[in-house]
Amino acid sequence: MTTVRAAYRICPLCESTCGLLVDIDDRRISRVTPNPRDVFSAGHSCAKGLGLGALESDPDRVRTPLLRTASGEFRTATWDEAFAEIGRRLPEYVSGDPGSCAIYHGNPGAHHLDTTFYLGELIAALGTRNIYSPASVDTWPKNLAHILLYGTGLGLSLPDIDRTDHLLILGSNPVVSNGSTITAPGMAERLRRLRARGGTLVVVDPVRTDTAALADLHVPIRPGTDALFLFGVLSVLAAERAVRPERIPEQVDGLPEVLDLAREFSPEDVGPACGVEPELIRRVARGFAAADSAVAHSRMGSCMQEFGTLANWLVEVLTIVTGNLDRPGGAMFALPPGGGPNTWPISTARPMVGRWRSRVRGLPEAMGELPAVCLAEEILTPGRDGLVP
Repeated sequence: MTTVRAAYRICPLCESTCGLLVDIDDRRISRVTPNPRDVFSAGHSCAKGLGLGALESDPDRVRTPLLRTASGEFRTATWDEAFAEIGRRLPEYVSGDPGSCAIYHGNPGAHHLDTTFYLGELIAALGTRNIYSPASVDTWPKNLAHILLYGTGLGLSLPDIDRTDHLLILGSNPVVSNGSTITAPGMAERLRRLRARGGTLVVVDPVRTDTAALADLHVPIRPGTDALFLFGVLSVLAAERAVRPERIPEQVDGLPEVLDLAREFSPEDVGPACGVEPELIRRVARGFAAADSAVAHSRMGSCMQEFGTLANWLVEVLTIVTGNLDRPGGAMFALPPGGGPNTWPISTARPMVGRWRSRVRGLPEAMGELPAVCLAEEILTPGRDGLVP
């Protein structure tokens, strides 16, 4: 007779780190459910977390180290054998050409303590700048926009959902993702409370998502046109003098230049490309500007497109020009007890982007990583490191 025990875990697949209850039956995961007592997720988990049991029991899962034989086949090996082989072969690469080594790290490791403690040390020991992760595929445009605006790509501005009067969401489905970068428990209930206190929720998304279903207004935009849509919104604010310079922090500069740029993108100009009627763009702009407090928020959908960095920059610009940066009900900056990127001294002399480039195509790094699309070509193209400093 086996005994089922419950283990408390978190999902490591995004920064929401939702709490999970994992039922373990004789070392086999029999069920995964959300943890209703978790202080961050409050009983919520998306399908990724709930699917971890199936991932663990997948018959194709690699459970032991594999060593390639002389014939090119793989054989199972012990951990001692694997580390011995690494110890035998790796030093020649590191000493001869550190750039011949690359590191690819992903979400489960990024949200787990062991990687946090040791990844930096491993990179330093190898001496390589060939670092890759999924970030350049999904979220780097948002991080890059924050680097260029605020000096750090990890200390993100966050929407003050519980006090805002107007929330504009683009490319995000927080009812399902639990807010992802926001990491706020009970997102659906928070959005309902926003509307219950007289606030407005606007969702710009090609799909009528679970979040869009809760909104006062859903704008079904054409995929990949977020930047044009936001320029259209800003053009209305510029034309109708709906900006609030008296509420903009003194650190902000370039306001006239941004508004002059936006005037070239009227709703009539961008509406057809976005698949949105010009009057609907005006409605969104006027509602945002008229609110006592308002904030725009974007996530992965705004990043995974051709002009993702521009779109995420414009999200911040919209919040800034309406006087809602670093203000209750607007976009604010979380201050952790210690060790967070926005508690470190920041140097604006050289942003963490473009400090070196990939060997084959010369694509720039961002926050210490090269675009993941470079990895295959770097492996397949002979030659030494040659990264451009």
